[in-house]
Amino acid sequence: MGCPDIYYKKALQSFAYDLNILSNKEMAEEMLKEQNEEILENEIIRWKNKISEDEFYFDAGRIYASIAEDSYRNDGNDAFNACAGGLYSFCVLIGLEKED
Repeated sequence: MGCPDIYYKKALQSFAYDLNILSNKEMAEEMLKEQNEEILENEIIRWKNKISEDEFYFDAGRIYASIAEDSYRNDGNDAFNACAGGLYSFCVLIGLEKED
């Protein structure tokens, strides 16, 4: 199996970008380039408390679905399995799963 951390980081970058794009384009671009997972996680949690719960979870699902589709279409089965592994970590971060 590939590396789930790669897809987890892609999800963090994409979601932090998406959350910021309408209010602060410069910050959105920074989030897309950010490599520090802790900074990205903190930005996502900050937004979780700032917008409606429905909007937050809808956008999170939309972002991860896009990453999974891209993985499936362009990177092959091994990468798609890694993407599924990264989804668990992402769900823990946003509060859909409890960490074991």
